Amino acid sequence: MAFTSGNSSSYDTLNGLRWIKTTFTQSAQVIQSIYFCIKDMEVSAAPVLLSTTSSAVAGFEPTAFLYHNENSEQNIDILSTTFLTKHVYRHRMFKDHVAEVYIHHIRNISEPEAVCMSFPWYTEGISPELEFELLSAATLTLARNSLPKNHVENVFRFVQRHLFQSTTMHPPMLYDLSATFLSACKKWLV
Repeated sequence: MAFTSGNSSSYDTLNGLRWIKTTFTQSAQVIQSIYFCIKDMEVSAAPVLLSTTSSAVAGFEPTAFLYHNENSEQNIDILSTTFLTKHVYRHRMFKDHVAEVYIHHIRNISEPEAVCMSFPWYTEGISPELEFELLSAATLTLARNSLPKNHVENVFRFVQRHLFQSTTMHPPMLYDLSATFLSACKKWLV
């Protein structure tokens, strides 16, 4: 996919970010700087940068953006966070932010096809408040029949891993919310 813009400085910036992205991704500071550059990009340029990675970006669903055309700020937030998602395995400091953007994203969708991000698989060690928000958002989205099937499966794994296999004591409301999620799953399946 070629970036076609009449502005050569945008093209130069995009090429510079591509080079930096492939050369210096071991540095969390560089990743964070690229993230902020993406947030300042035109919406049309950000997918070009994401699609030029050496491997596919997990959860990057370009067709889902057809459902969000009216909100370019939300699109750029999702795109910049999708970039961070690719680097969470190496730089765990970004996991809370990515989970927060995912939560905000799924709370604002009305159909499964509109989900642009993957479920945050790196939830080990996020705060109990964020665990609660993640499970709450997934439960509400499932109750609206707007959560994609693969996300439902991932939420199941999340509940199993965090509540039933963990040695950490969780707040009782997280267990209650898990029961609500399982109940929503039952209705979703029927």
